Amino acid sequence: MTPTLRTLEHDHICLAYRVWGTGTHPMLAFHGFGQTGAHFAALQPAWEHTFRVYAFDLFCHGDSAWPHGTMPLNFATWTTLMQRFCQQEKIDMFSAAGFSLGSRLALATATAFPQQLTSLTLVAPDSPFLSPWYRLAMAWPRLFRWSLSHSDVWLSWITRLEQTGVLAPAAARLALRSLRQPAHRARMACAWPVFSALRFSPVSLSQLFERHAVSVQLFLGKNDPIAAERKLIAWVGPMTRGKVTLLDVPHERLLAVVAGHWPQN
Repeated sequence: MTPTLRTLEHDHICLAYRVWGTGTHPMLAFHGFGQTGAHFAALQPAWEHTFRVYAFDLFCHGDSAWPHGTMPLNFATWTTLMQRFCQQEKIDMFSAAGFSLGSRLALATATAFPQQLTSLTLVAPDSPFLSPWYRLAMAWPRLFRWSLSHSDVWLSWITRLEQTGVLAPAAARLALRSLRQPAHRARMACAWPVFSALRFSPVSLSQLFERHAVSVQLFLGKNDPIAAERKLIAWVGPMTRGKVTLLDVPHERLLAVVAGHWPQN
């Protein structure tokens, strides 16, 4: 099925999303850094006949437009956008899924509309547990901007940290690949600050999902440098409707293999 590209316009903000699937239950999907909603085509074999998929382009990616520079997106604005989206598409109940950076928008949607959410899927999420590197970068925005314009310094340091064992090889590879590409650096300079205000309390999330009987499934790659594997497993494990699937797959390939491990109805 060929996806249809649609947009939501509000207060000069443009939120683009692709629609596909012959199922009746809506699935709101949010991709990872450097991707677009088109990457959820990897899940078409598992989702095609079960869901009506709405795969969004994150701000600073694809066809979505955030007109406020690096001003952070807040919960109130995102809630308004999702309210208008649901009105536009005539959606009541839905599921949500987020990969890596997209987990923040999936979680923001979940916290805003818990009574309308039936299930939540997080694939190698960078939230609710943010990495120390990200926290440091957002705590020192001038240093962050300087580092992106002096990537040669960081490339040297990352190589040294990997050689001395301070930085895991997988994490080093991801960092080097991003810093070596000007387009990735520009996207990082935009996306990291824009999504910086979307932070969550793991305890509050657990209580919310239990209270509203939300099913939460987690797909993780072993030793993933992005997702906090141990913390996430400990977080989801006690949930009444929580499930964790651990796969021996690198972070960047994880979304592509989730379809093969999607639970059969």
